[in-house]
Amino acid sequence: MFTFVRDLTPIPPVHDGKSWEGRTYSMFRAVHHTGDGYITYVRVCVDGMICIMRETFDARWQSRGDAQKMGAEVRAEDPRLVSVGEDLYVVFIGDSPFPGQFKCIWLLRDGAWEAVPLFVPGLNVIEKNWAPFEYKGKLMFVYNYDPLILLQCEPSTGKCTVIRGEIPFDTSKTFVRGGSNLLQTSDGGYVGFAHSRLPIEPSIRPGFLHLTHMVRLNAHLELESISEPVHYITENGETLRQTIQDPVSIWMEDGQIYSTANVRDNFCEMYKFSEQSWNARVRRMLETTRDAWYKDKTRQAVNK
Repeated sequence: MFTFVRDLTPIPPVHDGKSWEGRTYSMFRAVHHTGDGYITYVRVCVDGMICIMRETFDARWQSRGDAQKMGAEVRAEDPRLVSVGEDLYVVFIGDSPFPGQFKCIWLLRDGAWEAVPLFVPGLNVIEKNWAPFEYKGKLMFVYNYDPLILLQCEPSTGKCTVIRGEIPFDTSKTFVRGGSNLLQTSDGGYVGFAHSRLPIEPSIRPGFLHLTHMVRLNAHLELESISEPVHYITENGETLRQTIQDPVSIWMEDGQIYSTANVRDNFCEMYKFSEQSWNARVRRMLETTRDAWYKDKTRQAVNK
């Protein structure tokens, strides 16, 4: 489960009564831990103008006051961060320069100003949800989890190659989609978080439900597992019940896994991850149940 650590929302949402997000909002805070602080990128929208914003923090999560907005010319959104060798890259969605494509994936080396659009023959009109990771010094992406499709991309040119699976593939019809970056584990495999997108009652905005799942690749880059939904526990100790719960970043700190999440397309929150056994999960269910009939029946059984 995820346990709430802190709120990292840079801009409070201002709703217009029409759109889901509002005309002013922020979401998708991607985080890279540097050892003595954090480099972050986040999607922001102020009065309808969409871009991403770079901001760094010290070890106590105090902003260093260096926020920079960029990418408004391509309406940059939904950043992810990945390290490849000594370089840190931000991966984001933006307007595509390629004929017949509306949105593509862009790549920008942290500290640079010239972004590169990523391309491989067979892409969809709208591309999103690529999950980045480093493999043997190369920039890789999980293009799709099930079936597993992997891309290897050259940062300097943006040219990508399919190394597992086949494209074209219509990712708009899949249920489990890329979320966070992936981290390499001690056994040579990779772990990260994805989100499932499930249609629900249209009257319940935005008409679909996003849940978070832990995903694992083995050392041979084969899909090993996709977990059941992982619950977020809020600051008040309750289970998060927002329809949108998107994992954004994953990193290790002091032996613990941390993650950021996009909540309701309006809030950026940081969580600590821990795996619970089934016994612990059932025990928590029993401790938090509010079913009076169940409690009464249990008490009667004990008295007998």
